[in-house]
Amino acid sequence: MNARITNRFLCVCSAAAVAITAPRVWSQTLNNRAAPTGGASTLLTRQSILDRDERLRQKVTIARRDITLPEVLRTLRRETGVRLITDQDERMNLSLRDLPLKDVMDAIATLNRSVWERVDKDTYRLRRADDESSPLLPRSELERAKFQDGLQFVQKAESLSQDVRRRMAEVEGVRLADLPIPMQDLARRMLAAEIGLGNTNSSDDALSLTPDTLGLNAIVRLDKRPSAEFNDYSLVVGNTRGGMNISFNDLEQVHRRRAQEMHLAATTDPPRKSADVAVRGSKQDATMRQITSLTLRKATPPQALRQLAEQTGMNFVTCRSLFLPGARDVALPAMPLSDLLDRLLASYQNDDERMTWTVRESGVVVAYLEAKPLLPPDEKAAAVGASH
Repeated sequence: MNARITNRFLCVCSAAAVAITAPRVWSQTLNNRAAPTGGASTLLTRQSILDRDERLRQKVTIARRDITLPEVLRTLRRETGVRLITDQDERMNLSLRDLPLKDVMDAIATLNRSVWERVDKDTYRLRRADDESSPLLPRSELERAKFQDGLQFVQKAESLSQDVRRRMAEVEGVRLADLPIPMQDLARRMLAAEIGLGNTNSSDDALSLTPDTLGLNAIVRLDKRPSAEFNDYSLVVGNTRGGMNISFNDLEQVHRRRAQEMHLAATTDPPRKSADVAVRGSKQDATMRQITSLTLRKATPPQALRQLAEQTGMNFVTCRSLFLPGARDVALPAMPLSDLLDRLLASYQNDDERMTWTVRESGVVVAYLEAKPLLPPDEKAAAVGASH
Protein backbone atom coordinates (compact mmCIF):
# COMPACT_ATOMS: atom_id res chain seq x y z
CA MET A 1 0.00 0.00 0.00
CA ASN A 2 1.44 3.32 -1.07
CA ALA A 3 0.01 6.45 0.54
CA ARG A 4 0.90 10.13 0.48
CA ILE A 5 3.11 11.67 3.12
CA THR A 6 1.05 11.81 6.30
CA ASN A 7 1.37 11.46 10.05
CA ARG A 8 -0.20 8.02 10.16
CA PHE A 9 -1.34 5.32 7.82
CA LEU A 10 -4.01 2.67 8.31
CA CYS A 11 -4.13 -0.78 6.77
CA VAL A 12 -7.33 -2.82 6.74
CA CYS A 13 -6.74 -6.53 7.09
CA SER A 14 -9.24 -9.22 8.15
CA ALA A 15 -11.85 -6.54 8.85
CA ALA A 16 -9.52 -4.78 11.34
CA ALA A 17 -7.23 -1.75 11.15
CA VAL A 18 -3.91 -1.00 12.81
CA ALA A 19 -2.78 2.63 13.28
CA ILE A 20 0.89 3.58 13.29
CA THR A 21 1.79 7.09 14.45
CA ALA A 22 4.83 8.89 13.06
CA PRO A 23 6.99 11.11 15.31
CA ARG A 24 5.43 14.51 15.98
CA VAL A 25 6.98 17.35 14.03
CA TRP A 26 7.27 20.70 15.81
CA SER A 27 5.41 23.04 13.49
CA GLN A 28 3.09 25.79 14.64
CA THR A 29 1.59 28.10 12.06
CA LEU A 30 -1.43 30.27 12.69
CA ASN A 31 -2.79 32.45 9.96
CA ASN A 32 -3.79 36.01 10.67
CA ARG A 33 -7.47 36.57 11.34
CA ALA A 34 -9.61 39.50 10.32
CA ALA A 35 -11.01 41.49 13.24
CA PRO A 36 -13.88 43.99 13.13
CA THR A 37 -12.70 47.54 13.42
CA GLY A 38 -15.83 49.64 13.24
CA GLY A 39 -14.37 51.51 10.25
CA ALA A 40 -14.03 50.80 6.58
CA SER A 41 -10.70 49.03 6.76
CA THR A 42 -9.89 45.56 7.98
CA LEU A 43 -7.37 45.22 10.81
CA LEU A 44 -5.68 41.84 11.06
CA THR A 45 -4.80 40.80 14.57
CA ARG A 46 -1.26 39.73 15.40
CA GLN A 47 -0.64 36.02 15.04
CA SER A 48 -1.33 34.41 18.41
CA ILE A 49 1.74 32.22 17.89
CA LEU A 50 3.84 35.34 18.57
CA ASP A 51 2.23 35.85 21.97
CA ARG A 52 3.36 32.47 23.32
CA ASP A 53 7.12 33.03 23.33
CA GLU A 54 8.51 35.11 26.19
CA ARG A 55 11.62 35.95 24.15
CA LEU A 56 9.49 37.96 21.72
CA ARG A 57 8.64 40.48 24.43
CA GLN A 58 12.15 41.94 24.28
CA LYS A 59 12.11 45.61 23.27
CA VAL A 60 14.01 46.52 20.12
CA THR A 61 14.73 49.66 18.10
CA ILE A 62 15.56 49.55 14.42
CA ALA A 63 15.60 52.42 11.92
CA ARG A 64 17.02 51.60 8.49
CA ARG A 65 16.68 52.83 4.93
CA ASP A 66 16.47 50.64 1.84
CA ILE A 67 17.44 47.46 3.67
CA THR A 68 16.75 43.89 2.57
CA LEU A 69 14.47 41.68 4.64
CA PRO A 70 17.27 39.15 5.43
CA GLU A 71 19.41 42.04 6.73
CA VAL A 72 16.56 43.17 8.98
CA LEU A 73 16.14 39.66 10.39
CA ARG A 74 19.88 39.29 11.01
CA THR A 75 19.90 42.61 12.86
CA LEU A 76 16.98 41.53 15.04
CA ARG A 77 18.71 38.23 15.78
CA ARG A 78 21.88 40.01 16.90
CA GLU A 79 19.87 42.19 19.27
CA THR A 80 17.56 39.50 20.70
CA GLY A 81 19.13 36.10 20.10
CA VAL A 82 15.95 34.90 18.36
CA ARG A 83 16.68 33.14 15.06
CA LEU A 84 14.52 34.58 12.27
CA ILE A 85 14.84 33.26 8.71
CA THR A 86 13.18 33.76 5.31
CA ASP A 87 13.75 33.08 1.64
CA GLN A 88 12.29 36.46 0.64
CA ASP A 89 14.59 39.32 -0.38
CA GLU A 90 12.35 42.41 -0.55
CA ARG A 91 13.80 45.77 0.39
CA MET A 92 12.09 48.07 2.89
CA ASN A 93 12.33 51.20 5.00
CA LEU A 94 11.48 51.07 8.67
CA SER A 95 11.53 53.19 11.79
CA LEU A 96 10.52 51.21 14.88
CA ARG A 97 11.43 52.43 18.34
CA ASP A 98 11.25 50.59 21.66
CA LEU A 99 8.77 47.94 20.48
CA PRO A 100 8.41 44.30 21.56
CA LEU A 101 10.01 42.01 19.01
CA LYS A 102 6.63 40.34 18.38
CA ASP A 103 5.18 43.67 17.20
CA VAL A 104 8.15 44.24 14.91
CA MET A 105 7.70 40.74 13.47
CA ASP A 106 4.00 41.39 13.02
CA ALA A 107 4.59 44.62 11.09
CA ILE A 108 7.15 42.95 8.82
CA ALA A 109 4.76 40.07 8.10
CA THR A 110 1.94 42.49 7.27
CA LEU A 111 4.09 44.50 4.87
CA ASN A 112 5.19 41.36 3.03
CA ARG A 113 1.75 39.64 3.10
CA SER A 114 3.35 36.75 4.95
CA VAL A 115 2.98 34.66 8.09
CA TRP A 116 5.41 33.47 10.73
CA GLU A 117 5.94 29.75 11.17
CA ARG A 118 7.69 28.28 14.21
CA VAL A 119 10.16 25.81 12.78
CA ASP A 120 11.57 24.64 16.12
CA LYS A 121 11.86 25.99 19.66
CA ASP A 122 14.56 28.48 18.61
CA THR A 123 13.58 29.47 15.06
CA TYR A 124 10.82 31.35 13.25
CA ARG A 125 10.46 31.39 9.47
CA LEU A 126 8.65 34.07 7.48
CA ARG A 127 6.87 32.71 4.44
CA ARG A 128 4.30 33.89 1.98
CA ALA A 129 0.74 33.32 3.10
CA ASP A 130 0.00 31.53 -0.17
CA ASP A 131 3.21 29.45 -0.20
CA GLU A 132 2.52 26.46 -2.45
CA SER A 133 5.78 24.60 -1.95
CA SER A 134 4.42 22.16 0.64
CA PRO A 135 4.67 18.49 -0.40
CA LEU A 136 1.27 17.96 1.26
CA LEU A 137 -0.54 20.00 -1.40
CA PRO A 138 -2.07 18.17 -4.39
CA ARG A 139 0.47 17.70 -7.15
CA SER A 140 -1.90 17.07 -10.07
CA GLU A 141 -5.47 17.79 -11.15
CA LEU A 142 -6.40 14.16 -10.45
CA GLU A 143 -5.05 14.40 -6.92
CA ARG A 144 -6.80 17.76 -6.44
CA ALA A 145 -10.10 16.15 -7.51
CA LYS A 146 -9.49 13.35 -5.01
CA PHE A 147 -8.90 15.87 -2.23
CA GLN A 148 -12.06 17.78 -3.16
CA ASP A 149 -14.11 14.58 -3.15
CA GLY A 150 -12.61 13.70 0.21
CA LEU A 151 -13.59 17.03 1.74
CA GLN A 152 -17.12 16.59 0.34
CA PHE A 153 -17.19 13.14 1.97
CA VAL A 154 -16.18 14.73 5.29
CA GLN A 155 -18.82 17.43 4.93
CA LYS A 156 -21.58 14.90 4.19
CA ALA A 157 -20.44 12.74 7.10
CA GLU A 158 -21.35 15.56 9.46
CA SER A 159 -25.03 15.00 8.64
CA LEU A 160 -24.91 11.29 9.55
CA SER A 161 -26.28 10.02 12.83
CA GLN A 162 -23.99 10.19 15.84
CA ASP A 163 -23.86 6.39 15.99
CA VAL A 164 -22.69 6.02 12.36
CA ARG A 165 -20.07 8.77 12.78
CA ARG A 166 -18.76 7.11 15.94
CA ARG A 167 -18.51 3.67 14.31
CA MET A 168 -16.89 5.08 11.16
CA ALA A 169 -14.12 6.57 13.34
CA GLU A 170 -13.49 3.28 15.19
CA VAL A 171 -11.24 0.40 14.14
CA GLU A 172 -14.05 -1.74 12.74
CA GLY A 173 -15.48 1.05 10.60
CA VAL A 174 -18.90 0.80 8.94
CA ARG A 175 -20.22 -1.00 5.89
CA LEU A 176 -20.40 0.97 2.68
CA ALA A 177 -24.13 0.13 2.69
CA ASP A 178 -24.52 2.13 5.92
CA LEU A 179 -23.68 5.33 4.04
CA PRO A 180 -25.94 7.38 1.75
CA ILE A 181 -25.53 6.76 -1.99
CA PRO A 182 -23.77 10.14 -2.60
CA MET A 183 -21.11 9.16 -0.03
CA GLN A 184 -20.76 5.72 -1.62
CA ASP A 185 -20.19 7.39 -4.99
CA LEU A 186 -17.58 9.73 -3.51
CA ALA A 187 -15.73 6.78 -1.93
CA ARG A 188 -15.66 4.96 -5.27
CA ARG A 189 -14.42 8.07 -7.11
CA MET A 190 -11.66 8.55 -4.55
CA LEU A 191 -10.66 4.91 -4.91
CA ALA A 192 -10.53 5.29 -8.70
CA ALA A 193 -8.36 8.42 -8.32
CA GLU A 194 -6.03 6.62 -5.90
CA ILE A 195 -5.58 3.81 -8.39
CA GLY A 196 -5.08 6.33 -11.20
CA LEU A 197 -2.33 7.96 -9.15
CA GLY A 198 -0.56 4.60 -8.86
CA ASN A 199 -1.30 4.15 -5.16
CA THR A 200 -2.47 0.52 -5.40
CA ASN A 201 -2.62 -2.12 -2.69
CA SER A 202 0.74 -3.88 -2.43
CA SER A 203 -0.52 -7.01 -0.66
CA ASP A 204 -0.05 -10.01 -2.95
CA ASP A 205 -3.01 -11.97 -1.55
CA ALA A 206 -5.41 -9.02 -1.35
CA LEU A 207 -8.19 -8.74 -3.85
CA SER A 208 -7.61 -6.03 -6.39
CA LEU A 209 -9.81 -3.17 -5.25
CA THR A 210 -11.57 -1.18 -7.92
CA PRO A 211 -14.72 0.94 -7.82
CA ASP A 212 -16.57 -2.00 -9.43
CA THR A 213 -15.39 -4.57 -6.88
CA LEU A 214 -16.03 -2.31 -3.89
CA GLY A 215 -19.26 -3.95 -2.75
CA LEU A 216 -21.80 -2.75 -0.23
CA ASN A 217 -20.22 -4.95 2.45
CA ALA A 218 -16.87 -3.20 2.07
CA ILE A 219 -15.38 -1.59 5.16
CA VAL A 220 -15.16 2.20 5.38
CA ARG A 221 -13.30 4.10 8.05
CA LEU A 222 -12.61 7.83 8.29
CA ASP A 223 -9.72 9.09 10.40
CA LYS A 224 -9.13 12.79 11.11
CA ARG A 225 -5.82 14.20 12.35
CA PRO A 226 -6.05 17.95 13.01
CA SER A 227 -2.88 20.02 13.29
CA ALA A 228 -2.23 23.66 14.11
CA GLU A 229 -2.55 24.64 10.45
CA PHE A 230 -4.82 22.18 8.66
CA ASN A 231 -6.75 18.89 8.92
CA ASP A 232 -5.33 15.64 7.55
CA TYR A 233 -7.68 12.73 6.76
CA SER A 234 -7.47 9.07 5.85
CA LEU A 235 -10.36 7.24 4.26
CA VAL A 236 -9.81 3.48 4.54
CA VAL A 237 -11.82 1.25 2.21
CA GLY A 238 -11.46 -2.50 1.86
CA ASN A 239 -12.77 -6.00 2.44
CA THR A 240 -11.80 -8.94 4.61
CA ARG A 241 -8.66 -9.66 2.56
CA GLY A 242 -7.16 -6.23 2.13
CA GLY A 243 -7.79 -2.55 1.80
CA MET A 244 -6.49 0.84 0.74
CA ASN A 245 -5.76 4.02 2.63
CA ILE A 246 -6.77 7.20 0.76
CA SER A 247 -5.13 10.28 2.25
CA PHE A 248 -6.21 13.88 1.71
CA ASN A 249 -6.21 17.20 3.55
CA ASP A 250 -7.62 20.73 3.49
CA LEU A 251 -4.25 22.56 3.33
CA GLU A 252 -4.99 24.03 -0.12
CA GLN A 253 -8.27 25.47 1.18
CA VAL A 254 -6.43 26.92 4.20
CA HIS A 255 -3.89 28.58 1.88
CA ARG A 256 -6.69 29.95 -0.29
CA ARG A 257 -8.53 31.44 2.71
CA ARG A 258 -5.28 32.89 4.03
CA ALA A 259 -4.48 34.49 0.68
CA GLN A 260 -7.97 35.99 0.53
CA GLU A 261 -7.57 37.42 4.04
CA MET A 262 -4.21 38.93 3.19
CA HIS A 263 -5.59 40.32 -0.07
CA LEU A 264 -8.51 41.83 1.82
CA ALA A 265 -6.13 43.47 4.26
CA ALA A 266 -4.09 44.88 1.40
CA THR A 267 -6.97 46.21 -0.69
CA THR A 268 -9.57 47.56 1.71
CA ASP A 269 -9.60 51.33 2.04
CA PRO A 270 -7.52 52.81 4.87
CA PRO A 271 -9.36 54.55 7.73
CA ARG A 272 -10.77 57.86 6.53
CA LYS A 273 -11.69 59.44 9.86
CA SER A 274 -9.91 59.50 13.17
CA ALA A 275 -13.21 58.38 14.75
CA ASP A 276 -12.85 55.09 12.86
CA VAL A 277 -9.48 54.55 14.47
CA ALA A 278 -10.67 55.28 18.00
CA VAL A 279 -12.37 51.90 18.35
CA ARG A 280 -9.09 50.11 17.70
CA GLY A 281 -7.56 50.69 21.09
CA SER A 282 -5.50 53.23 22.95
CA LYS A 283 -2.24 52.72 21.04
CA GLN A 284 -3.78 53.31 17.63
CA ASP A 285 -6.02 56.06 18.94
CA ALA A 286 -3.21 57.99 20.65
CA THR A 287 -1.10 57.92 17.50
CA MET A 288 -3.70 58.45 14.81
CA ARG A 289 -5.63 61.27 16.49
CA GLN A 290 -2.60 63.53 16.81
CA ILE A 291 -2.98 66.86 15.01
CA THR A 292 0.04 67.48 12.83
CA SER A 293 1.11 69.15 9.61
CA LEU A 294 3.84 68.33 7.12
CA THR A 295 5.88 70.56 4.83
CA LEU A 296 8.76 69.12 2.82
CA ARG A 297 10.55 69.82 -0.43
CA LYS A 298 11.31 67.02 -2.87
CA ALA A 299 10.45 64.16 -0.51
CA THR A 300 9.96 60.49 -1.38
CA PRO A 301 7.36 58.44 0.56
CA PRO A 302 9.98 56.98 2.97
CA GLN A 303 11.44 60.45 3.59
CA ALA A 304 7.99 61.89 4.31
CA LEU A 305 7.17 59.01 6.66
CA ARG A 306 10.49 59.42 8.50
CA GLN A 307 9.70 63.11 9.02
CA LEU A 308 6.26 62.20 10.38
CA ALA A 309 7.88 59.66 12.69
CA GLU A 310 10.16 62.36 14.09
CA GLN A 311 7.24 64.77 14.57
CA THR A 312 4.72 62.34 16.08
CA GLY A 313 6.63 59.33 17.43
CA MET A 314 4.86 57.17 14.85
CA ASN A 315 6.44 53.77 14.16
CA PHE A 316 6.28 52.62 10.55
CA VAL A 317 7.47 50.15 7.95
CA THR A 318 7.11 50.67 4.22
CA CYS A 319 8.10 49.00 0.98
CA ARG A 320 10.63 50.23 -1.51
CA SER A 321 9.13 51.01 -4.91
CA LEU A 322 11.08 51.70 -8.08
CA PHE A 323 7.93 52.45 -10.05
CA LEU A 324 6.15 55.27 -8.23
CA PRO A 325 6.82 58.91 -9.15
CA GLY A 326 9.89 60.27 -7.42
CA ALA A 327 10.36 63.03 -4.88
CA ARG A 328 7.74 65.77 -4.69
CA ASP A 329 6.92 68.82 -2.61
CA VAL A 330 4.59 68.22 0.33
CA ALA A 331 2.51 70.95 1.98
CA LEU A 332 -0.24 69.56 4.22
CA PRO A 333 -1.93 71.74 6.87
CA ALA A 334 -2.68 70.65 10.43
CA MET A 335 -5.08 67.71 10.63
CA PRO A 336 -5.38 64.30 12.39
CA LEU A 337 -2.49 62.03 11.50
CA SER A 338 -4.85 59.44 9.97
CA ASP A 339 -6.20 62.03 7.50
CA LEU A 340 -2.74 63.35 6.78
CA LEU A 341 -1.52 59.86 5.91
CA ASP A 342 -4.44 59.44 3.52
CA ARG A 343 -3.64 62.66 1.67
CA LEU A 344 0.12 62.16 1.73
CA LEU A 345 0.17 58.65 0.34
CA ALA A 346 -2.61 59.35 -2.18
CA SER A 347 -0.24 61.81 -3.84
CA TYR A 348 2.22 59.02 -4.67
CA GLN A 349 0.72 56.92 -7.44
CA ASN A 350 1.10 55.98 -11.08
CA ASP A 351 -1.23 54.46 -13.67
CA ASP A 352 -1.19 51.02 -12.06
CA GLU A 353 -0.27 51.36 -8.38
CA ARG A 354 -0.88 53.60 -5.41
CA MET A 355 0.37 53.86 -1.86
CA THR A 356 -1.99 53.09 1.01
CA TRP A 357 -1.66 52.15 4.69
CA THR A 358 -3.04 50.28 7.66
CA VAL A 359 -2.34 50.47 11.38
CA ARG A 360 -1.58 47.43 13.49
CA GLU A 361 -2.78 46.67 17.03
CA SER A 362 0.64 47.81 18.24
CA GLY A 363 0.14 51.22 16.62
CA VAL A 364 2.71 50.53 13.87
CA VAL A 365 1.76 52.09 10.53
CA VAL A 366 2.36 49.79 7.56
CA ALA A 367 2.48 51.70 4.25
CA TYR A 368 2.43 49.55 1.14
CA LEU A 369 1.68 49.45 -2.55
CA GLU A 370 -1.60 48.20 -3.92
CA ALA A 371 -2.86 47.76 -7.46
CA LYS A 372 -5.44 50.25 -8.59
CA PRO A 373 -8.85 48.77 -9.40
CA LEU A 374 -9.31 48.13 -13.10
CA LEU A 375 -11.77 50.55 -14.73
CA PRO A 376 -13.88 49.86 -17.81
CA PRO A 377 -12.37 51.59 -20.90
CA ASP A 378 -15.01 54.37 -20.92
CA GLU A 379 -14.54 55.15 -17.22
CA LYS A 380 -10.75 55.05 -17.59
CA ALA A 381 -10.91 57.52 -20.51
CA ALA A 382 -13.15 59.81 -18.47
CA ALA A 383 -10.73 59.67 -15.50
CA VAL A 384 -7.77 60.50 -17.75
CA GLY A 385 -9.70 63.39 -19.29
CA ALA A 386 -10.59 64.77 -15.88
CA SER A 387 -6.95 64.76 -14.81
CA HIS A 388 -5.89 67.01 -17.72
